[in-house]
Amino acid sequence: MIGPYLGALGAGAPAYAPLVFLGGAAAAVAGAALWGLGMGVQESIIPAAVAPMVSAGRRASAYGLFTGAYGTAWVLGSVVSGFLFGVSLAAVTAFAVAAQLAAIPLVVMVRHRTGNQGRRRVDRGDGARP
Repeated sequence: MIGPYLGALGAGAPAYAPLVFLGGAAAAVAGAALWGLGMGVQESIIPAAVAPMVSAGRRASAYGLFTGAYGTAWVLGSVVSGFLFGVSLAAVTAFAVAAQLAAIPLVVMVRHRTGNQGRRRVDRGDGARP
């Protein structure tokens, strides 16, 4: 039931950067709240998104691989953002929005490849049906 709301939040995620970097103090607070909300949603749904893609015996490795790739991308994005911060706030904002928008096709591709429409049965690893 909350799926459409999470999708709307994800679609609005690129809005945080202009609010934080180009708005006033109130806009920065709103942008930071939007970013925090997005991070909270993301951190809570990662296990749910990864679980149906792998067998129960390989989930720990899958979570570790995903988190390692995520952390590496975070560091690289932070390095680019730091460099662009020295150029201009508009450049940082454009990069942040572009990175968020570039992620959308990746999410769609993974969803399509896994057939995960949010209703897949999750194998608990104990042989029982959920």
